[in-house]
Order: sequence, then C-alpha cells, then structure tokens
Amino acid sequence: MKINLSATDNPNQIYKTFANEVKKQISQHKTIKPISYSCSLHDIGAIFEQRNQIQPLNRLYSNLAEFLVSCGESSLAGITYSFLIKLNKNNAQLIEKFATKALAIAKRQHDPVHIMARANDLNKIYRITEPGSDKHIKILYEIKRALAGICKNYESTQKRYMSVSTKMKPRKQYEIMLANIKTEIGELLRFKDPKLAEEELLSAREIFTKLGYTDKIKQINKLLGI
Repeated sequence: MKINLSATDNPNQIYKTFANEVKKQISQHKTIKPISYSCSLHDIGAIFEQRNQIQPLNRLYSNLAEFLVSCGESSLAGITYSFLIKLNKNNAQLIEKFATKALAIAKRQHDPVHIMARANDLNKIYRITEPGSDKHIKILYEIKRALAGICKNYESTQKRYMSVSTKMKPRKQYEIMLANIKTEIGELLRFKDPKLAEEELLSAREIFTKLGYTDKIKQINKLLGI
C-alpha cells in the first residue's frame, strides 16, 4: 500500500488519500501488510510533525484507529495507537488515553508481549501521577501476568509474536522484568497488605537468586527486613 507523498503539499489531503485507500482495501477484503501500513503511517505523520500539526494528526489517527477496531482490524489499530503513544511521549493524559485503548486490543488478541508493553506505558505514568493507587497496583498486576505468561510459554509466544519494528527479547530479560515488577508490587504493598507483599518479594528474590543478581537480592532482603 504505497502512498504518493509528493502528490500535494497539503497534509490533510495526503492523509485523506491514505485513509481512503485503507478503507477501500478493507471493503474489498484485501490484506493490508502491517509493515507497509506502518511505513505510510510514519511518513504521513512526519509531514504533520514538520508543520507542527500534532493536534490534527492526533484527531485523524485516533479516528482511523477507531474505524479499524470497528472493522476487526485490531492489529492495524494497535499499530496506530502505538504510533500515537510515541508521538505524544510528553503528554501523560494522551498516553493514558491511547495506551488504555491499545491495551484493550492486546488483551482481546491474547498478546502478552503487547499487553506488557502497553501496560508499562501506563505504569510509567501512574508511578508519577498516583503511585501506589489502586489503579497503579492493578496495572502492575497486568504487567506481572503478561510477563509470567511470556516466561512460562516463551517458545510458543515467540512463534506467535508479530511486530513491524522489534523482535522479542531473550527469555532471561523477561524473567528480570518479571522479578522487577514483583519487587515493585511488593514494595508498594508493604503497608497495604504485608502478607501479599512478602509473597511477591520472596518470589522476586527466588528469580534473582536463580539469575545470580546479588545486588537485587540485597535490595529485597532490606525490604523484607532481613
């Protein structure tokens, strides 16, 4: 799906051509290649960015993502939301909006890697805006479940994993991430639910012990009061 970006200097017209082509191919039940779609998305986005037209771009791409969801094109919608999250990296309110929508898509697709990634986008916000809140703890458990699933079913997850820009990390890195999230949960729950906090911290320590991370073990022992 190649869009001629030199056809006009009007970014809105370029976007309209792109969106119409997407809708046409969907209506004709043609497969849109994710890598081609993503390239066009970024190329057109760059034109809007060069003209400092971020707000119009947010509106257009957000509408496009919702259209794609309504058509059952969840993968393309996820790519669109991923672009919007990166585009608005300094706007916590918009990141929360787009990451929440993208997380819902990843959960419907039973995609633990993207569940983890989108939930982590939200975690970065809640660490600053409302650390330790119920909302924050809930999103940490989303990350924990996703990472546990990746570590347990790494090979099958790797076979199903599809991304236009990144490859899966080695299993060890997901194990480290899982232990770090368990540590974060344990630290936040120390006063809310000491028993559950201890369970999370002991589980994290077990992973770090297996991996030989002595500094992390000392950190957890300190939290456990050992």
